[in-house]
Amino acid sequence: MKNKVKITALTLALIVSMASIVGCSNNSSTSAEASVSSNSSIESSIESSIGESSVSESSAEISSETTSATESSVSSNSSAVDPVVEERSYSDEEKYKPQPTKFSDYSYYPAVNGYEYSGNTSKVTIPSEFTKCPGFYYDNNVKEIIVPETVTKIPKRTFSGCKKLEKLVILNPDCEIEGGILPKDSLINIYCYFRSDKTIPKQRLLGLQGCGKAFNTLGSHYNGKNFDKYMHDLAEESYE
Repeated sequence: MKNKVKITALTLALIVSMASIVGCSNNSSTSAEASVSSNSSIESSIESSIGESSVSESSAEISSETTSATESSVSSNSSAVDPVVEERSYSDEEKYKPQPTKFSDYSYYPAVNGYEYSGNTSKVTIPSEFTKCPGFYYDNNVKEIIVPETVTKIPKRTFSGCKKLEKLVILNPDCEIEGGILPKDSLINIYCYFRSDKTIPKQRLLGLQGCGKAFNTLGSHYNGKNFDKYMHDLAEESYE
């Protein structure tokens, strides 16, 4: 009987021991799984953070590129020669006074939204920023004026103050020239592009028939021999 009791006790002890071992094993496995799960969660969090950072950086780059493109578009569409003086507000008194510009020899008049040459040099090359030729309305020492290709229009009386002008060069073959741009009765060497067919010189630029009418409209008398002497076709000769 005592032997049976001992065997039963040993059996129970063995069962308890095995259960403890299995429990430890299960706990170990659970801890390992929990650890793996935790690591996976951390990795997912890091990947998510990296992904969000990349998206954020991409958004910032796109935003920056869009901003740059917009600024470039605004800049290219702006017709202002000097935005600082053209876009500011003026009092009634200031509107009729010459305003200094980024071009030392040119003043801006707010009342007419126009520029005027205010220098005193003998040879003038108009800055390429101008699309409409600035005025030379008052007496000056200018003897030669070069109008760049960027200028698309020369308004009436533009060079009326150039009493000493000897040479005018117009480099844009499609420049619009209004009548009476030169001092009255002046004979000035003019370099520009004639009509390709040469039948009616300057008709393309002036929109008029005949040499006499055309050049009287310019403000001078270029006809007959005077025409051959003072008019120079840039397609055939240099103005240098």
